[in-house]
Amino acid sequence: MPAEKVGGIPFGWQEITRILGWMPALQEVCVAYNELGDLPDPETQLGSRLTALLRKLTEVDLTGTGQTCFKRILDVLGPSASLTSLVLNANRIHEMRIPENEIVLPALTQLTLRDNLINDWGSINALARLPSLENLIISQNPILSSTTPETARQELIARVPKVQMLNRQEVERDERRGAELDFLKRYGKAWAIAEKSGEESKAAFEKQFPSFKLLCDKHGAPESGETKSVIRALKEGLLELTMFCEPVPVSGPNEIVKRIPARMTVNHLRTLARRLFRIPMTATIDLFTSGARPGVDEIEIPLDSDTRELGFFGIINGDRLIARWSGE
Repeated sequence: MPAEKVGGIPFGWQEITRILGWMPALQEVCVAYNELGDLPDPETQLGSRLTALLRKLTEVDLTGTGQTCFKRILDVLGPSASLTSLVLNANRIHEMRIPENEIVLPALTQLTLRDNLINDWGSINALARLPSLENLIISQNPILSSTTPETARQELIARVPKVQMLNRQEVERDERRGAELDFLKRYGKAWAIAEKSGEESKAAFEKQFPSFKLLCDKHGAPESGETKSVIRALKEGLLELTMFCEPVPVSGPNEIVKRIPARMTVNHLRTLARRLFRIPMTATIDLFTSGARPGVDEIEIPLDSDTRELGFFGIINGDRLIARWSGE
């Protein structure tokens, strides 16, 4: 049923189609908080006319208009090469499915889905198929209440790897790295089991965690449980290490003696070094260790696997750690 404006004047998709037809140069439209219902089927006469008009726009705001079917939204707007911003706040969308072998919304950089009914990670995975998506707002959806806020944010970052701004907060490089590595660890055991259980299990895992392989290619696969248990005994306790920064940072120290858990990962050590030495967030940091033992004091060993713990590299008390950074 069409919504009613003040004074009882009917206002629905037919009226919106007529108004859009009067303004051929219009680029943005907002029809927020009108209970219009789902967009009309593009196969109908009204839907065909409205679809042609909406696909010319760069920004569409359908907040609080009673949208329930994400597929219908894709049917109408999916082929648009103009749309860069789509706002779908305060609707009743339960799930989102995006075709795997079809490019939809190719120019969309901003998508807002706050306060809907999305309750499955498969819908989040689907958003990774939007080729230009950088800015995502998806707070106040049931799926995010299934875990802690911190873990939910990590899941979103790892499952939609191209997003640069998430729920109005920039995804910084160190946060992304940490979220992706924690994601690999969180599901590493399930991945290892699937790898050993045949093609059907592998396919099921890849469907449930489609970004996992991409993150493995980026950071390296998680250690196997067997290797992890053997190494763990060698890693307990704290190591007292001397950390150096090269070149000397402008505002921070260049040498620090620090007690560090032997089970700290290389990725978390990099984050620690950035904070301790006040290295700029945009700088690239490479980590090296050189031993305090006879015959190895001049040898630098690169810490070149972000998912490995320090114990893997045979680091012992008294060794040196060098944080070598470049760029700003």
